[in-house]
Amino acid sequence: MKRLILFVACAAIISTSAIAQKVEQSNVPPAVLTKFSATFSTTEPVNWEMDYDNYVAKFKNNKVQIEVTFNKDGKWIKTETPIAHSALPASVKSCLTRQFDIYKENDIEKVDSPQGTTYNIDVECKQLNYEVVISDQGDLVSKDEVKEYKRDE
Repeated sequence: MKRLILFVACAAIISTSAIAQKVEQSNVPPAVLTKFSATFSTTEPVNWEMDYDNYVAKFKNNKVQIEVTFNKDGKWIKTETPIAHSALPASVKSCLTRQFDIYKENDIEKVDSPQGTTYNIDVECKQLNYEVVISDQGDLVSKDEVKEYKRDE
């Protein structure tokens, strides 16, 4: 039994560290760096991470933390930008009120990708927590209850 617990603990640590690992810029493929530089002009430091097989650039633009994901060939996958409730389109706000009568938003991210724009929103409603994804047009893409909610503090 102790071996099983130890094995599960080690597997959890290994799998967590494999998901997002810091990468030195010198180890980022040239195609990724070229695409990043051509798309984003920033004087702020850029931190790179690996997320599975993708490269994630994290940097600040006008004091806002932005995350941009590319595949190893430099193809843009997505850009995640935190936004305020006031910046949500009316269609997204309307979808939220249709889904939840009374709610509190904890985190809102605008996610741009080749497939379009979505909004990822962490919502608290009636002591339950949800991760909600809503399209730019106000369509509910997903609504998943989160059993254990962690806030970034």
